[in-house]
Amino acid sequence: MLRPGGAVAVVDLDGAAPPYGSWLCEDVRGYDPVAVQRFFDEQGFSTRRIETVWRFERRADLEAVLRIEFSAAVAARAIAETTGTEIPVGYRLHVRRKPTGLILPS
Repeated sequence: MLRPGGAVAVVDLDGAAPPYGSWLCEDVRGYDPVAVQRFFDEQGFSTRRIETVWRFERRADLEAVLRIEFSAAVAARAIAETTGTEIPVGYRLHVRRKPTGLILPS
């Protein structure tokens, strides 16, 4: 429940933002980033896309994280496709605000 003027925020990995998003979609069969966005849109959320970069001091650390994040097959693919010690990762911030006052927007 939200009080008038309140907000709820949901942080979601962006399955449409490569390369991480494509690995996510491959690993989670049936995950459809378009359908996820449609759901939030239909519920009245605004969305802000956030681009980040995961940086690691050592290549071994990057590979260890990818093995935690994904199945063995997808982790192997992600490791092979990643050069260096950085991975671009996209997020979506979904926010829904409850209006104040007596009249609700339509």
